[in-house]
Amino acid sequence: MPRRDQLKKPVRSPMGNSDKAHTKARIEASAQRPQRSRVTALQRDDAATKGARVRRQFEEKNIQMWKAALGSVFGSKLPATRKWTGVDEICAVLSQLGAPSLNCTYLPEGGWLELTKARRSHEAGCIELLFDHDGVFIVRPRSLAFQAYPPHWSMSYFRLELDALEPTNIYPGSADPREELIEVAPGKYESLDRWNHDVREPGWRPVTRHLRGTLVMFAKASPYHTHTFNEHRSDALHDRMSATKFSRHVSQLIRTAVQAGVSVP
Repeated sequence: MPRRDQLKKPVRSPMGNSDKAHTKARIEASAQRPQRSRVTALQRDDAATKGARVRRQFEEKNIQMWKAALGSVFGSKLPATRKWTGVDEICAVLSQLGAPSLNCTYLPEGGWLELTKARRSHEAGCIELLFDHDGVFIVRPRSLAFQAYPPHWSMSYFRLELDALEPTNIYPGSADPREELIEVAPGKYESLDRWNHDVREPGWRPVTRHLRGTLVMFAKASPYHTHTFNEHRSDALHDRMSATKFSRHVSQLIRTAVQAGVSVP
């Protein structure tokens, strides 16, 4: 029987420098992983906080600008309601609300754009609405009305109701409530196809003639535009409601928001 000191000891494989380095790197990577995740989470939280702060600052500034625009229209005493029917006075009021990023103007067919200016059209009794994109909307205004809910001035709005505009019949048989055309001369139109085919002359411009409908304008930071409680804001609900029903609808939105703790300045 061999003596105890003669028993073979287990043989251990020697670890080379490359193995040691690999193991060390693995340990360091494992140790750093949680820290990296924490840093990423902190960065996300910081970005979210900054984003919320930027949005809040924009909303506060926008509502101040909206009230200033209302002041330019009405003076120091803001009314609860007001109505205009003259073409020139409607253009004057709308143009005072046309600063960049100030308003959201909801269209008869749904969606919204930012109105920048309004002016008389070459067509009798019509006006041109200029938005923050190329092209012009031509409409025949019946009336422009203002509705407010003091002290919730951020939910005040303007409602532009249109009279019927005769179609040009450039697209015969169309039931579309608007015509997208090329104005080749004042009051003279041709199919938009001519523009799409790059056959155009100096002075030509794309226009959209709205044959009927209703538009409403709110401040861009109004809860009507920004808050999720108003799920129908972009589906032209205003165009399917009378002026009275829409006013009641907005009043109900304010009550819903206030009860839910939403700020409605």
